[in-house]
Amino acid sequence: MPTDKQTDNQAAGSATIASGITGVVNAALSVGAAVARTVAVATSPEGNTSRSGAASEGPFAEIVHYSVEVAANFARLVVQGVNSKTQPASHPAGAAPAATHPTVHAGSTLRIPLSIENPSDVEMAQMTFYCESLTYQGKSSGSPLTAEAFVFQPVPLTIAAHDFEKLTIFIATAEVTAPGMYLARIMVPGGSLESSLHFEVLPAVEEAS
Repeated sequence: MPTDKQTDNQAAGSATIASGITGVVNAALSVGAAVARTVAVATSPEGNTSRSGAASEGPFAEIVHYSVEVAANFARLVVQGVNSKTQPASHPAGAAPAATHPTVHAGSTLRIPLSIENPSDVEMAQMTFYCESLTYQGKSSGSPLTAEAFVFQPVPLTIAAHDFEKLTIFIATAEVTAPGMYLARIMVPGGSLESSLHFEVLPAVEEAS
C-alpha cells in the first residue's frame, strides 16, 4: 500500500507532467496564432489587421479572429477581381471601343451579377451589403443617383466554407437621372468586406414617333 510520501510524489509528478503538456499546447497555439496573423496581414490590402489587444485573450482567440479576417480578405479580393460583363454595342470602323464598365440607359435598371467565393474553413454568415457612398463623376444636367437606388439580393448572404454564392446588384435609374460615370463603394457592416464599382448612366433612349 503506497505511503503518504509516495502519494505526494505521484501527485507532484502528475502536476509536473500536466504543466509540461500545457506549456507545449500553449506554445503550439502561439505559433498557430502568429501564422494566422501573418496570413491576415499578407491578404489585407492595407497590410495590417483589425485586431487590437488580442494577446490578453489568448492564442486560441487570436487564431479564431485571424481565420475569420483572412476569409473576409479573400472574399474582398474576389469581389474586387470580378469584372462585370456587358454586351458591347457595335461600332463603325475607327470608332472608340466599347466600354468595359457596366452601362445603363437612364430610365432602366442596371443588373450586375457577382460571384463571391469563400476559400476558407470558416462560414461567412449573414452578410448584408449596402452602398456606403456614391460619387457622381459626370457634368451633365439632371438628378444624380443616390445610394437608395441600390438593391442587393439575396439579403442576407451566407457562404459556406470552400463554397461560393451569387450576389446581384440592381441599380434603378429614372429618365431624369444625370448621365455620366458613377463610383460606388460597396460594403458590409463593420467594413470587413468592401469593393469599388464603376458604372455609367447613358442618356435615355428616345422613343420613335
